[in-house]
Amino acid sequence: MNRRYISLAVAIGFAALFASCRQLYTTSLGSALARDSISIPNSTSIKGLLEIADSNGSDPDVAAEILSVLAGKNSSDILALSSDDKTTVFNLATNAAIDMGSVTDLANSISSGGDSNSLISSVFSSFDTSVDMTAILTLLSDQTTVEDENIPIDSIIFASSVVLAGIAEEVGADNLMGYLAGGDMSALSTETQTEITSMMTVSTWLATRSDADTSIVGFTILDLLEGNQ
Repeated sequence: MNRRYISLAVAIGFAALFASCRQLYTTSLGSALARDSISIPNSTSIKGLLEIADSNGSDPDVAAEILSVLAGKNSSDILALSSDDKTTVFNLATNAAIDMGSVTDLANSISSGGDSNSLISSVFSSFDTSVDMTAILTLLSDQTTVEDENIPIDSIIFASSVVLAGIAEEVGADNLMGYLAGGDMSALSTETQTEITSMMTVSTWLATRSDADTSIVGFTILDLLEGNQ
């Protein structure tokens, strides 16, 4: 299999570890949310949602619920957030959708010479694609946000990889890597073509950043979005 596939799987494994470690919160509010069934009122303000994220955004259920409520907020209000707040939203996607144990096991399997052809599909299938990514897609659709170097590039890329996992569930991981590299998408629905094209645009915008060459264990994490090239 092309080395880019291996880079993708390993990068998700190692990079997601960095992203998730960024948010470990232990306040009483966060602990209460983590213990009980998660239900955040839709009327909760964006400010209130971010406060909950700051208290326990690393809990997958809490992160997913916050994103679900954020999905109903005005997109202009989400785009008006500060760079730090946008980073928090991006990191919610990683915390909500990525099973760190599974991803770490996959990365270790690749390092041990496992079958990369099947492992890349396993990486994507280990993500929770039921998480509502509306707020993430709102941020990713904005060039100013994607090119904002006050937002860590890894936070954007890892959130984007969750979006890609959802697309991979529909079209297959191998096919997706080909499409991202410019393969013929004519057989796909218009909606799916638009989703893939939008992720290619995100990659193009990220490539303009001065930190676009950020690397982990020897390869550039931007490879996550560039397909089988």
